[in-house]
Amino acid sequence: MSGAVGATGPTGIQGPSGPTGATGVPGPTGSTYVYSYLGCYVQTGSKTSTTGLALTSYQATYSTLVDSTCSRTCFLAGYIFFGTVNTAATTADCWCSNALAYVTSNAGILGNGVVSGDAGENNCYPCIGTAAVGGSIGECGNSTVMTIAVFARTE
Repeated sequence: MSGAVGATGPTGIQGPSGPTGATGVPGPTGSTYVYSYLGCYVQTGSKTSTTGLALTSYQATYSTLVDSTCSRTCFLAGYIFFGTVNTAATTADCWCSNALAYVTSNAGILGNGVVSGDAGENNCYPCIGTAAVGGSIGECGNSTVMTIAVFARTE
């Protein structure tokens, strides 16, 4: 037979704390790559050409984290500007420069007539994505309509 369960007794005294663990290795010092979106510009050239380039120094083609990787690449190389261009459904080119050149498009590429410099926000798109008017990190130009999303260092 079993009887009724009695009341719980008082909690005992807490034991001493254990020894402190070893201090870990310090983490890396962070770097900040501060760039602001300038806009969507005409860029009729490609990584194999020397003309028609709003930004002149091709760096690499990326398939993920396009703007953050490109901004880091250009920052570490000492450039003032970085820009990105969607080149396919899954890749975008990274460009850097210390100057922004105004390039003139051919008639009809960006609508009616010739366009020079600013290509209009409706001609840049989310990187490796679908069309949406923007103006923030994540923007890319488009190789089909010959544009580049340009960002400038702010520090």
